[in-house]
Formats: sequence, structure tokens, C-alpha cells
Amino acid sequence: APEGRYYAVWLSGGQGLVPLGSFRSGRDVVLWSGVPVARPPTLTVTLEPDDGDPAPTDEVVLRSDG
Repeated sequence: APEGRYYAVWLSGGQGLVPLGSFRSGRDVVLWSGVPVARPPTLTVTLEPDDGDPAPTDEVVLRSDG
């Protein structure tokens, strides 16, 4: 990710929006979900400013619709 930014991964579906983790580079990324995934959900990666706000931005860099 560019300086001062990071990537955040989100799962959305029946459980609402669930954060799976964040990363700055693509090496050794481990994601974890605290909710069961019964059907293929939507997975989204957003580019976030490092500003302490946990809400996702609209800057989607990757999206997979189950």
C-alpha cells in the first residue's frame, strides 16, 4: 500500500459487514473470520487511510461476489 495507507479486507453477506484483517503488502497475509460462512459471501478489499477510522472507504481495489 502507498505510504500512510493500508488494505482492509471485508466479508459481507448474511452477517452484515465483517472485518477480516488488514495488510500493507501482499506477503504472508493471514485473514480470520469470527463468524461462520454458510454460503459464498462477498469479499472486498479496500484501500484505507491510516487515520484511525475503522469504517471502510469507497476505494474498492478487489471484489469477489461468492
